[in-house]
Amino acid sequence: MKFIKKYQNLHLPHIQSLISLDNKYTSGIYMLLNRNKNMKYIGSAAIGRIYPRFRSHFFKTNGSKLIKLALLEDSLENWDFYILHYFEGFKKDIPLYEAHSALLKLETKFIEEFKPEYNILKYGTSGFTSEVSYKWKLLDKDKLRGKHGRKPLILYNRDGSIHSKYSSIKDLAKKFNCSTKTINNALSNNSLFQNIGLIKPDLDFLKAQFTKRLLSKKIVPSKSADRPIRIVRKKR
Repeated sequence: MKFIKKYQNLHLPHIQSLISLDNKYTSGIYMLLNRNKNMKYIGSAAIGRIYPRFRSHFFKTNGSKLIKLALLEDSLENWDFYILHYFEGFKKDIPLYEAHSALLKLETKFIEEFKPEYNILKYGTSGFTSEVSYKWKLLDKDKLRGKHGRKPLILYNRDGSIHSKYSSIKDLAKKFNCSTKTINNALSNNSLFQNIGLIKPDLDFLKAQFTKRLLSKKIVPSKSADRPIRIVRKKR
């Protein structure tokens, strides 16, 4: 197996510090390996996010649930952390959403090659990676932080295909006979719903709302490509 870096003895503080220092300004594809069971997890991280992703899986509550369960049986000293590939697609002349999309495609390629047992989804996934969704996120962050009640939603299968569409969170909850809190948790945590796949807001709807909001508030997106899209107000 080819890899760029390998870290062992992950329970030791100085090893954790080394992972942080080595990957402070990098992005790429990483892998978690349970040596006792020879089972793997593969993920991707943007610039400066490799170490936070490492900590989210092993020390926090927002990482892989399968990893959390495995840690109950095999403690941290039985795991290795790999950097499989450093991604250099985040450049000044490339829009941020395009770089993220390319990173996710690369993650999917590694998932297909290694077939990691701890990956529930068989493709790379993240937040919103379209140009519209990046601008919308910066325009009104609360719209993408659990308050999805009035938005049309799409339920995806594990392979990324569309399972079904719903007019609202209440409509989806009624269909599956569950609480709206369950769906909000799946949305906020980007986690698997009902063992089917991920729930995402309908981007066509977001695009229409975003355009309407731009016109009503007289704001335009900055054309700068060397940093995340900013929203600037027109001068009167």
